[in-house]
Amino acid sequence: MGPIIKSISFGQITLDEKEYKYDVIILPGEVYSPWWRIEGHNVYLQDLKKLEDIELDTVVFGTGTSDLVKVSDSVVEYLTNRGAEVIIMPTPKACEYYNKIYTEKRTAACLHLTC
Repeated sequence: MGPIIKSISFGQITLDEKEYKYDVIILPGEVYSPWWRIEGHNVYLQDLKKLEDIELDTVVFGTGTSDLVKVSDSVVEYLTNRGAEVIIMPTPKACEYYNKIYTEKRTAACLHLTC
């Protein structure tokens, strides 16, 4: 099980008691930050190497406060073919959703913290 998201604001997230100021990938038992993508507001398979060997029920993408990040069709297809439900929504809503399900399902969250 991953950490609970305690708070989220533009450019900042608090997971359990630790604060992050860069985009994050939350996995069961691990947090990776900064999460850099090969193209800032696009998510491609190359950006998700940390998810490769992990069995997940759900992957939640937070697309930023203004919903500017785009998750490629190849990412969605790859994850669904592996049996994961893919949820894509603005980061504040993605954080709420993650907090509701992370104790019940093996969940990852890939969160863009700004725009």
